[in-house]
Parts: sequence; structure tokens; C-alpha cells
Amino acid sequence: MAIIANDKFKIKVVPRYTNWWIFDFSFFYDDKPLLNPAITRDEIFSADEYESWGLLPVLEKAINCTENDQLLRWGAWEDDIEVEIRTHKLDIFDFAVFIDDQYFIDGIQTHGITNPGLKLLVNRDELKKFYLDLKSEMQKVPNAPKV
Repeated sequence: MAIIANDKFKIKVVPRYTNWWIFDFSFFYDDKPLLNPAITRDEIFSADEYESWGLLPVLEKAINCTENDQLLRWGAWEDDIEVEIRTHKLDIFDFAVFIDDQYFIDGIQTHGITNPGLKLLVNRDELKKFYLDLKSEMQKVPNAPKV
């Protein structure tokens, strides 16, 4: 499990592999689920990735970015989860995860990325640690291709 955190807020990401990579995102505040299970379909939000559009390369590109106000996005297959990373001055990044409306119980199935799961302000070292932890976890997954 890889964790990116800011203060008491955390985003946990657990990689799985079937015939493609799947990432299970969960959100916490003070080690308790951030989103009320009564209004969501689950506390874990899964996202598939296209073979040609991996999450790790987007994270790596963000870590190596030296320009201010750059927006990098990773969108999961069928747009269940979207990760946005925006660069700021002094090696600071917004790391935001958005969740498809289908995960929320409101009687409407709209399939659109409008609900923010969580947005954190992190520095380059925290983003790099998250990247390295996620890559390490992906390398431990049985029967998965090398990353």
C-alpha cells in the first residue's frame, strides 16, 4: 500500500493486477474513512489503467517537472477515478483525486468526474516517496508484469 499524506489527511493506494493494473483508492482523515459510507457505494474506489497510459509515468513526469503551473492528469479506464497533479512554486504540488458520480448514492447515475475525493498540498519529496512506494508495491504483486 502506498500512502500520500498531508497533516491528518491520507490517500491510500493499493495496486492489484488481473490482466491489467487496478488501483484501489481510499481516503482517510485521522485514520478514519473520510467519506461517509452511508453516502457512498463503498469506501474503496477502484480504477483501471490503460496499458499505454500508466499511473507511474504520470507521477514520474510530475516529480521531474520544473515548470510552475503545469497540470498533469491520469484518468482511469471508463473515468472512474481521475488524478490531477498541479505544480506550484518551490517544489509544491496539488495532488487531487476525483471520483465518478456513480460511486455516490444519490439516485442519479451520471458518470462524470465532479466529486473531489481529496486534494492534498505536498512537496516534491512526499510525491517522490509516494511514487517509489507505489512502484515497490506493484513489483510485489504476484503474476504482474515488471514495472
